[in-house]
Amino acid sequence: MAKPIQFTGAGISCTAQIEKVDRDKVYGWVNTQVFDDKGAACVTASLLDDGKTLIPAGGFALKLLASDGNEMARKDLVAKNASGELLEQIPSVFDRPITLRPNATMEDYLDLQVKVVYQLTIETGKDELMAALATQFLSFDFNYRAGYEVDTGYLIAADNQIFAVIGKPAVFEFIKLETPPVMDAEDTGEDEESLDFGML
Repeated sequence: MAKPIQFTGAGISCTAQIEKVDRDKVYGWVNTQVFDDKGAACVTASLLDDGKTLIPAGGFALKLLASDGNEMARKDLVAKNASGELLEQIPSVFDRPITLRPNATMEDYLDLQVKVVYQLTIETGKDELMAALATQFLSFDFNYRAGYEVDTGYLIAADNQIFAVIGKPAVFEFIKLETPPVMDAEDTGEDEESLDFGML
């Protein structure tokens, strides 16, 4: 079991275990098994561009190459900002207290592109947290593993349970005509040559 997360801020201090809400557990799943004409189970494979070479599942791997073409390990990679300065890695939520922010709105929550939902098992301070969630949205920064980017999370309550909804804020771009159309003031909207139905 993972380490508990310590939530602080907004007059709240509580400790919680998180468990991912798996869609398969909620909606179920289908497992399709294919057999050949002799009853043996079939396995997946990839056909290369030559049209005759088969690569079984697990036969591909991703490798990182340096600028000189030599392979390098992922642990040797470093992150830099636009100025070339080294970035400091952000610790995991399990290794640092998480600050709750009480200034989130319903619109902020609805604009979230959800990546994952966790159910919280509150070890201490559940009553205080439930009371706070009854009147406000609480947001926080979230990164499951140490890294250089963080997601945004929101705590919500339903049926006496508390959930953490994790994702990225959606960025909406609205487009419009750079130059609005100009209407001719003399245009009456009628054709100069009207159709005489009596001529038909």
